[in-house]
Amino acid sequence: MRRVVLAFALVIPFLAHPAFASVKIEDLDGKDLGHIQNIVGDWTKRDEVTAIMPTFAAPTTGIFCGSTLSTAMNCENFRGRIPVPCTLDRVDLTVTTAPTGAALIVDVNECSTPTSCGTVFSTQANRPQIAVSALSGSSTTFNDTSIALGSYIGFDIDQVGSTVAGSNLTVTVVCQ
Repeated sequence: MRRVVLAFALVIPFLAHPAFASVKIEDLDGKDLGHIQNIVGDWTKRDEVTAIMPTFAAPTTGIFCGSTLSTAMNCENFRGRIPVPCTLDRVDLTVTTAPTGAALIVDVNECSTPTSCGTVFSTQANRPQIAVSALSGSSTTFNDTSIALGSYIGFDIDQVGSTVAGSNLTVTVVCQ
């Protein structure tokens, strides 16, 4: 199997121009491995080509809740607008003081307006958590993975720890 990095991967949207109706693919030694025809990517010599293209994930929005946490904090009123369509990849949580007695649990909401929100975790067990005595946690399992352009992201702190509440929470939503 040959590994070929497709250098033209970032210009694929420009293939609609007639001059780009077919793109030749070569390995690093210049050997012809085939080509892509038409805009839809009709591969020839499929068994000889392995395309390696990076998958980029970038933080889309985050929130910082300072001090000792409670389930009634004002940081829950935060609504971050999503500037591009987003497919949820993961939600990361970090604190500077670990929760004890019980985990810290956060819910993430997609909001069509700043006041109309619904959870992306209808299976509540999938909500991101920071385990007892830990400083970070995450979740990669969502019931709703698609956040529309122009929607908002909101957060609810559902549990903070029972003996010692976590503190200085940062929530980061990462999209593909």
